[in-house]
Amino acid sequence: MAAMLEESDQPSDPVQEIEPRQPRRKGKWSAEEVFYLWHHRNVLTIDELANRLNRAPKAVYEKLKQLVQKGGISDAV
Repeated sequence: MAAMLEESDQPSDPVQEIEPRQPRRKGKWSAEEVFYLWHHRNVLTIDELANRLNRAPKAVYEKLKQLVQKGGISDAV
């Protein structure tokens, strides 16, 4: 183990580069997004859903509120 540490020629950088995030999606929700949101609403938190859908947490909350008021989604294809 000590040999492995000594062989390293490059200094270790504790800060890793993070890939730049894509901008959050805005506008109309796709059918797939709505389907995913509705079927994961009781499994994931608003923040987790927002991250997975690349939407703002407030947008996810408002869309869920709208869907609940509407009575959910139709699973008919």
